[in-house]
Amino acid sequence: MSQQESDEYVQSKLVYSELKSARDTSKEEGQEQGIEIGKEQGIEIGIPKGEIIKARKIGKEIKSRGFLIEVIAELTNLSKEEIEKL
Repeated sequence: MSQQESDEYVQSKLVYSELKSARDTSKEEGQEQGIEIGKEQGIEIGIPKGEIIKARKIGKEIKSRGFLIEVIAELTNLSKEEIEKL
């Protein structure tokens, strides 16, 4: 291998190494961002779902104690139809 070919080879290895490092870094950063976005979306979905589950549980308990459906609906923000199904 000539000196020029050797220099070109070394240069190409350096370029490859830099590109691989940049790709790996961007991949890691993207994954971290994806995880954070996923957590935020999970919270945005989970909290309202949890509130609905809690309202249904309370509504069911209040209904079992003989409260009027209209009162339960007002207290829990559940629909009358949903309360009737409890």
